[in-house]
Amino acid sequence: MPSRLIVLLPLVLVPLASVGCTAPPGPPAAPDPSGASAAPVPPAPPAATPDDPRRLTTDGIGPYRVGGRVDAMPENLFDWSSTFDAATCPGVYSRGSAGPYGGELIVVVRDGVLVEVFTASGRAPAIHTAEGDKIGDAWTDVEARHGPGTPAPGAWHTNGAGERAFIVPYGDRVILFSVNPVRPDGIGGISAGRADHTQRVFLAGTDC
Repeated sequence: MPSRLIVLLPLVLVPLASVGCTAPPGPPAAPDPSGASAAPVPPAPPAATPDDPRRLTTDGIGPYRVGGRVDAMPENLFDWSSTFDAATCPGVYSRGSAGPYGGELIVVVRDGVLVEVFTASGRAPAIHTAEGDKIGDAWTDVEARHGPGTPAPGAWHTNGAGERAFIVPYGDRVILFSVNPVRPDGIGGISAGRADHTQRVFLAGTDC
């Protein structure tokens, strides 16, 4: 998450048509002798929806694909470029969006791969997550959408600098809702990206 800037993805079942072709049921599965239940796993990342260009998921948004190589994306998708400290963040830089998303996104690139998409845009129609989260939403709404027992539960995290963020894990990726000091009562920024970048950088309180 470019935190310093805030402060700044068919199976068709065909029934048998012939009568009498149904195989007899097999024996019931043997119970697990250990009696242990499977550990809960994070939900899979929400699938990208080409019909909704304003939906931000852990795959990215529109043509900005998390995990894709930036040098394979059209150059006209991007505006400005800003490098991080080469000594502490080699191979890491950020770029601003152009075209239909002009001025709304900041992407972070690591070793040529897009690892995070960030937005703090309030432009209408709002950029939103699969669960409907958008900039300015009250934290109580975020907590209700992502509370225990919901399809995509999340939790508050605080880093060593005292900064707080609400993080929702999706496998090896996350969506991170950050706090903007100017509007602390609601979502100030939304980052979608790889957990080994977005979540790690936030918790470490570093740029990269």
